[in-house]
Amino acid sequence: MEVYYVGNSTSHAHIMYAVHRFFKKKAKDIYSLKEIRKLKIEEQTLFVVSPSFDDTGNLISYLSRNKNAYLILLSDIRENSVISSRMVSLYKTFSESTLQGALMEMNLKEKVEKEEYKKIFAPCSLASEEKNEYEIFEIDEELEEICGNIITALNIGAPVLLTGEIGTGKTTLARLIAKKLKKEEHFVNFDCGAHNQINIEDHLFGHVKGAFTDARTSRNGLALEADGGILFIDEIQDFPLDMQAKLLRLVEEKKIRQIGSDKDRKVKTSLIFATSASSSEIKKLIRKDLYSRIGPFIFKLPEIKGKSDTIRKAIEFNQKRMNREFYRYEIKDYSPWLKYSWPGNYRQLKSAVEYYVVYGKMPEDITSAIDA
Repeated sequence: MEVYYVGNSTSHAHIMYAVHRFFKKKAKDIYSLKEIRKLKIEEQTLFVVSPSFDDTGNLISYLSRNKNAYLILLSDIRENSVISSRMVSLYKTFSESTLQGALMEMNLKEKVEKEEYKKIFAPCSLASEEKNEYEIFEIDEELEEICGNIITALNIGAPVLLTGEIGTGKTTLARLIAKKLKKEEHFVNFDCGAHNQINIEDHLFGHVKGAFTDARTSRNGLALEADGGILFIDEIQDFPLDMQAKLLRLVEEKKIRQIGSDKDRKVKTSLIFATSASSSEIKKLIRKDLYSRIGPFIFKLPEIKGKSDTIRKAIEFNQKRMNREFYRYEIKDYSPWLKYSWPGNYRQLKSAVEYYVVYGKMPEDITSAIDA
């Protein structure tokens, strides 16, 4: 049986470890439906699909016509999670097979002892999650200073905007700030890029019963859930232009109006916005009046490219957070790691370290870039 990971397997090295353990096959990375169409699927072939793959619907449609093709669709996977039925779906439009049994063994907690589950994911399970989760921000003095300045801005009631390349730690920093301000119980993360634009207003501001045909009950919305805490709005450049006036009102007046309601609701929440877009791009995508309110306190998170000391410490940190009892390999030679530019920053580095302790080498896309 062939196994392919649709996306980049370094993003979920812990999942690939489980796949390798059960199917005795190392997955090959494949990145597009175009590449998959070129494959001759003449034997049982498993496709493990990344949550970030943006053509899943067409992929399912194409592979469902082949009796030898099976899919596992990953969703809402976190680095220290076990596989559960909520996170993994087998698209079983084909005949039953031994593959189904193996997937059930991976998928359903009641079929596997809890301790056995821990062993499956040991290379990527955190030894002390609460203690080490935010240690990355103590590695880089620049990040530590940024964190302090953001807290100062929030304490005077100002919204802040985090900018920076993908993987620089914007979400993790927002969670750290919530923890430092003792607001972690009311920390709400809203990713504009992960929602259908039609549903963004409902998700964020909520609705009252009877607001529309299917509104059989009321819905508070995430802004109200963040009352007394922090509302983190990621990829703000994807927020629909025609709804930004409502967002501006939340920023300026701390008020929202739910869909179908004629009354305002007061929301006492600190606001952190984030974007991976450039300064010029975001100015084109956000209303001037909104940008003028969230623009004064802009904090750009640094890349790790060229920061040798930070990269070394980040590697040490990521190895330390794993369960050493189940190490297969340990990084001792840092020289190739320091040569790479790390376009995915901390997130990519973290995934690469996870990959290394499982397979004993850096991911192929990184080694090929270093050798080029």
